Amino acid sequence: MSIHGEHAQAPAARVYISGPISGALDGNRAAFGAAESLIKDCSHIPVNPQKLDHEHEGPCRGIRNVRHADDTRPEPHLYGCYMAPDLRALLDCDMIVMLAGWTGSRGARLEHDVADACGLDIVLPSQYLPGALRLWRENRLAASLRRPAVQDTQDAMAPVVDNV
Repeated sequence: MSIHGEHAQAPAARVYISGPISGALDGNRAAFGAAESLIKDCSHIPVNPQKLDHEHEGPCRGIRNVRHADDTRPEPHLYGCYMAPDLRALLDCDMIVMLAGWTGSRGARLEHDVADACGLDIVLPSQYLPGALRLWRENRLAASLRRPAVQDTQDAMAPVVDNV
């Protein structure tokens, strides 16, 4: 409780969702949607790259995307047309959540490496997302109150039985 009788509250984290899209059936929308819902349920702000604006002026840049055989979406932009706005959005986030299968995705590996290089918190598929989000909030609150950070605990970071 603060000196004013109010409960201190840490801000919500902006959480970027990363995982395989190109080459996945329906762009892996179900997994991205499930992660987005879980992040919202934990009172944080999800950043879903599938919902970003990838339209642009001028020619497309980059390599061609790999498409799933059943992909019926219109011809997509080139790889760079997706990755440039996605990386800009990632850099405005506090944390990145890696979905199952991320290591097989060139874009997700790049997002992971950028997040790591820039010091974002990274949640891997083997970690429990709500626990990781709770730890993020507790550590930000502790920092704002100048208290020691909460250490990762077995409960908070327990492996997920059912990965998102």
